[in-house]
Amino acid sequence: KNRAITLQRQYFNATDKMIREHYEWLKPFFEHPNYIKIQNQPVLMLYYYSEGANPVLRELRRLVIQDGRFDGLYLIVGRSAYPDGLYDPSHLEGKKKEIVDDQMQRYNFLPSPKQGPFNQSMTYPYPLEYIDRPFAIPEWCLNGEDPSLKNPFPQEGTGVITAFDNTPRREFKTSNIYNADKDPEELLKLFENNLHSAYYYQKCCQKPRQQNKNNPMEDRFVAINAWNEWAEGMAIEPSNVYGRRWLEIIQSVKERVRAESCAFHPQEQQSI
Repeated sequence: KNRAITLQRQYFNATDKMIREHYEWLKPFFEHPNYIKIQNQPVLMLYYYSEGANPVLRELRRLVIQDGRFDGLYLIVGRSAYPDGLYDPSHLEGKKKEIVDDQMQRYNFLPSPKQGPFNQSMTYPYPLEYIDRPFAIPEWCLNGEDPSLKNPFPQEGTGVITAFDNTPRREFKTSNIYNADKDPEELLKLFENNLHSAYYYQKCCQKPRQQNKNNPMEDRFVAINAWNEWAEGMAIEPSNVYGRRWLEIIQSVKERVRAESCAFHPQEQQSI
C-alpha cells in the first residue's frame, strides 16, 4: 500500500479551519517576489491526482482570491507517465507492453477543467525499467511544422528524473531501481539528453494556449525530480559521486535552448 497516498488522504477531509491555517502558512511563499506566478496567480502543484483533493484546492483558491492580492491559484496536477510527445513506446511488445500500459496514467485519467480545479497537467516520469529509451524531440517539430496542426497531445509540463532507487526504505523484492545501476557518466549523458529534449519541446513543440497567446511561454514547465530525495535515489544536490555535475548540466542545457531557434518560430527567443 502506498503510504504516501495514505498520509495525503488524511488531509482530504480537512476542516475549513485546517485549510485556512495551511493557507496562512503558504501566503509568505506566494507573496515572495521569486515565487512562480502565471497571470498573477501563484502556482501550486499536486503531484498525484485524487478526487478528494478537489474541495481543499478549491477552498485554497477561494482564500487566495478573497485576500485580493492575486487573481487566483494556478493549479497543476501530475500524472505518472512518460511524456507522450517525447517518448515513443511502440518498441514495447507482449508482457512489457501490458505492464507499461497498466502502470501509466493516461491523460483521460485526469478530470476535465469543468470537473476539476486544475489549470493544466504535468507528466511525472514513472520509474519503470521498461521505459529505457531516451526522450526524443519529434521529427515534425525539428522539421518546422506547425505544432497547432501536428501535435496531437494537449499542452502539459514535462517531468524529468535523474534515477530512482528506493531500496533504502523498502524490502528489495518490493523496491524499484531505475537507471541507478548505470555508470555515472552514462547517467549524466542520459539526463542531459532528456532535459534538452524536454526544454526544447516546451519551447518549440507545444500547442499555444489561447488564454496565454500574449505570453506563450508563461505556462510551460520542466520539472526535475528531485533536489535531495536520497531515500529514492533521486538527487541533484552536490554529492561526492557527481559533485555539481547535475547543476552544471541544468545550467548549460538552459543556456543552449535559450540560444536555439525553433524551426517553426525562428523569431521566438523567449526562455522557459
